[in-house]
Order: sequence, then structure tokens, then C-alpha cells
Amino acid sequence: MAHGEALRIRVVKAVVEDGLSRNEAARIFRVGIASAIRWVKAFEETQRTAALPTGGDRRSVLKPHRDWLLELRRNENDLTLDAIAERLRRRHGVEADKSMLSRFFASEGISFKKKPCTPANRIVPTSLSAGKRGGPHKTASVAGSSSSTRPGRRRQ
Repeated sequence: MAHGEALRIRVVKAVVEDGLSRNEAARIFRVGIASAIRWVKAFEETQRTAALPTGGDRRSVLKPHRDWLLELRRNENDLTLDAIAERLRRRHGVEADKSMLSRFFASEGISFKKKPCTPANRIVPTSLSAGKRGGPHKTASVAGSSSSTRPGRRRQ
């Protein structure tokens, strides 16, 4: 919960002018001890009692490098986000993590989907039971064995 400036001023005044400890002022004015400590510190360092602004526009450090990043992705589309982050750091001195790069590329409509390692082989079947198309399929069978977990009838 945000506290008003009037309350901040009263807490700071109680500590700075009246000599209360930060803990005492926090207890009297029913605010967190950490808040009282931060407010007094801010006042002692900058004479500020107002809260710092929140929210606002957070500009991406990647936007100035947009063209370079998109060109890199076009030229080497198999790079991982970690590899792109390393190149960006070496080339432009910009520190970026995978999530930052992922959000940047997503905003540009680019995704990093995993692709299958190899396509299915049409010349040589990849499974033993595939055999020739249209040909008879041979299956191995062992008499008396079952893949069921239920006990079967016993042969006599």
C-alpha cells in the first residue's frame, strides 16, 4: 500500500527533529520499519520526502539494435537465444538474457520453435514392423506369454 507524503513527512520529522529511532517512529505511525528506514535515508541523502514515480515507459535496451538483431536472425536462423545474447554482448556491449530476447523476438513475430532433428526416412523403414508396403506383416509370438497384467488361465 502506498503511503501519502504527509505520513512520510511526520515519520521523517519524528526521527530527524524529535530524535526518535526509526523503529519507534515506525511503531508510532504504524508503518513498516523498512519503510521508515528508507524514508529517513532518502531525506538525509536528497532532502526528498515524496515517493519516487512508479510505472511509466520502460524502453527496451534492444530496440536500438533491432535491425542488427533481425539481420542476425535472418542470416543465422539456427542460433539459440543464448548464442544471440553472447553475440549482442560482444558486438554492442548490451547485456540481455533469454527472456528479454524472447519477448523482443515475439514482439517482432518471430518464434523459436523446436524442430524435429531428422525427417522421416522414406527409403529405409525406421521400425521393424513396418516391412514393405502392402506386404505381409510378421509378428513374433511366444506361446503362453501375455502382456496383460492379469493372471491368465493355467494350461493343464
